[in-house]
Amino acid sequence: MNYQFLSELSEFKENQMIKIRIARLWDSINPRKGTLLSLDFVATDAKKNAMHVTIRRSDVEKFKPLLKEGALYQISRFLVSDLRDSHNSVPGNRIIKFIRNTQIKEIQDDLQPYPEHYFSFVPYSVLKSRMGNDKYMTGPVQNVELQDTKERADKQDIFIRELGYGDERIEVQIRHLDDAGDESRHTKEDNPEIKEVTIAKLLTFKPETIHNLRFSCQARVIDVDPSTGWFYNGCNQCLKSVRLHGEEFYCAEHGQQAPKLM
Repeated sequence: MNYQFLSELSEFKENQMIKIRIARLWDSINPRKGTLLSLDFVATDAKKNAMHVTIRRSDVEKFKPLLKEGALYQISRFLVSDLRDSHNSVPGNRIIKFIRNTQIKEIQDDLQPYPEHYFSFVPYSVLKSRMGNDKYMTGPVQNVELQDTKERADKQDIFIRELGYGDERIEVQIRHLDDAGDESRHTKEDNPEIKEVTIAKLLTFKPETIHNLRFSCQARVIDVDPSTGWFYNGCNQCLKSVRLHGEEFYCAEHGQQAPKLM
């Protein structure tokens, strides 16, 4: 088969055919009316490119039963057009649109060359500029106010997972450095229950000995492990991950819980 890579697609070419993996599939809903707008997914190819694909509401019933996250597909007879005015999931200049006679076929082939997940990172300064701009779907920045200094700081909670430690999560708080080099600090002085440690020290701890303890460390992110996906089932009370036992989900701290996507 003569497949095109996503970077080679053009709105002026005819008979284009692609071989892609669905990294993420979702219903786009009008939040005010609760009505379906479209079916959308992120497609990745063997060159690790990605592109947003959208299916209009009138065609969702036809195509949705044929699509599933993580699967590999051959797709032809589609349109390539400019980005939408809002809520594009992948930066770029083009988007793929299904039409009524789009052809799609699932392929049983090696999935390794096709990314299971796709992330597009932007500098922190650019992230701030996207506030109030919905052209691209972007992760949120939460502003908090420190009670003792009345200074505002940008703060996010992340989780570090050392491979081999199972599902145990170690909570840390990260400090963002802006272009001027100023630091937004969250230290044990702000919260005495937070212990300052190094990453090397964190890796020596046994999960069962640090349950519910909080740590703070200063570090540089050098890579991201996307194998755990974009979300997880969390506890409604503490937001930590829950485990499936039989047909019910259980939190280690709060017992049986109705899971919440985090």
